Amino acid sequence: MRCIDAAIAVVIVLTAVEAKDSHGGVIRLDNSLGGLGERLDGIAVTDLGTPSTGPFLIHGLDPLAVLVTDLRGMGLSTTVNSTLMGLGVNSSGRDEPGRFDSLFDEAISFSFSEKVVVHQLDFRHFGVGEIFEFAGVVIQNEDLSDGRTDIFDFTTPWTIEAATPITMRAISGSVGIEAITLDLADQDPVQPNAAVPEPSTLVMFVTLGLSCLGIRRRANSARICPPHRGIGNRNPKNQVQRFSAALRKLGRHRIDDSSSRRIPLVF
Repeated sequence: MRCIDAAIAVVIVLTAVEAKDSHGGVIRLDNSLGGLGERLDGIAVTDLGTPSTGPFLIHGLDPLAVLVTDLRGMGLSTTVNSTLMGLGVNSSGRDEPGRFDSLFDEAISFSFSEKVVVHQLDFRHFGVGEIFEFAGVVIQNEDLSDGRTDIFDFTTPWTIEAATPITMRAISGSVGIEAITLDLADQDPVQPNAAVPEPSTLVMFVTLGLSCLGIRRRANSARICPPHRGIGNRNPKNQVQRFSAALRKLGRHRIDDSSSRRIPLVF
């Protein structure tokens, strides 16, 4: 049984490896090191349509990429603004940094290179009475996790087709957004932080599993095919009992020899 358990463990480990977080995860929109927000920061309206607006490959979500398609806000120097507080637009110089201000009609439109399924949005400074729009979904403060934290979970995961521009903007108030949790639509959902064993560890698990399966197979073969016993090893008493049983079927309980002596058979 231990060998069987070990073999099952190998299957579970390999399944976990295949479920590596390569097709789902979190897109950081704040200025976290290496996050998308850091690369979007500083993009201006005048950059639209140039390589500086993307597409930007998302690390860990290959082959997903993001392309900025539109940017708007009041003022002469409207730019994308990513801070520790989240992503927003800097349009007039008087707005809140790292937020979308409805007062200045600030908005960003972008598209994904692959079809995605969005599960969660992580906001910042989403106050009571404020309203935000994400890809056509209108979100109010009371729609957040408990009305106080800035997490919005889609009741039904929101599907966005590839190359379809989506818009983020504040309909009311001043709201920042930190992160988007999503999966590639054509892949199975995965756990965000699945552990991935080193190659040497995988080799060890596979070797253990194959060894145990081999031992188990030899044990089964030994039970099914016992060693052959020669005639010299047969038990005479067992032979007599089998011969007696055969005679019973014939209705005979004695046997005569050539000397006319009756030899009783003991049953």
